Amino acid sequence: MDPDVAYRITQLAEDHRSGATAIAAQAAEVFTLAAETSRAPGEAQFLADLAEVGHVLMAAQPAMAPLFHLANSILTAVERAPAEAKRASVAAAAKGFVAGLTRRGVKLVDRAQAHIGAEEVVLTLSASGTVEAALLKAHGAGLIRRVVCAESRPLNEGIDLARRLSQAGVAVTLVADALAPSLVREATLVLVGADTVSARGVVNKAGTYALALAAEDAARPFIVLAASDKLLPTRLTDLAALLGEEREAGELLPSPIPGVTVLNRAFDLTPLNLVSWVVTDKGALGSEDVGQACDALAVHPLLDVQP
Repeated sequence: MDPDVAYRITQLAEDHRSGATAIAAQAAEVFTLAAETSRAPGEAQFLADLAEVGHVLMAAQPAMAPLFHLANSILTAVERAPAEAKRASVAAAAKGFVAGLTRRGVKLVDRAQAHIGAEEVVLTLSASGTVEAALLKAHGAGLIRRVVCAESRPLNEGIDLARRLSQAGVAVTLVADALAPSLVREATLVLVGADTVSARGVVNKAGTYALALAAEDAARPFIVLAASDKLLPTRLTDLAALLGEEREAGELLPSPIPGVTVLNRAFDLTPLNLVSWVVTDKGALGSEDVGQACDALAVHPLLDVQP
């Protein structure tokens, strides 16, 4: 692998603040660079080298399902391109995928409105860009009474979301993560994003599972907004990798304490039976439909490696 490509992947792996769209855009640039710097002697090796980049990217951010879809679309495009256009097809496919992320996001925000009623008190966690856009559109339509944002430790992205919503004129209450589940009963809707959705559940910011349990107990709808590029085939869903990612101990404990081990996992898994709807840009999926939609996805043979 080209050293510049490897360096860019290392940078991407260390990015814990950007959302899926920004991460996918970075990965698209990595693929383009890999094609430009490739010294593969033939078409088969060129494709194999791109597949290696795809696997390393997916391992760098294992909870980001769009990286699979990006790699999948690029490998498919290269395979279909004529010999003289294979290198150029990488940049075209990468650019097209990133543009598609935006289009799918717009469609998803529109579809989400059907699940937001009048005078909603919406509780959310983390800072999903899609959730934010859906809330702002609903606010513009006069549907939102208040949004309750969990702080979303340890990086506190929920505070930033609260600030942006407030600046847009939305009434916002900011709460500690530990308090959020007990406030679900006072809300009318729990609305969250997702990093990956498969038949095994929804992978999202740690704390999502607790909110889903609270929503079930309080009989409140628990809605997940996830574009179709967040769906992952079950056979490629490595839960150990998805959920085992541990962030730096210093995020939780800046000054180490002798004898204290820090476990700082970024994501948790919410079972589908706790989810009211997974709303995608193609429509809303009930829990029983998610697995079928995920496993209907075509997977390029060079990526079809079961964990």
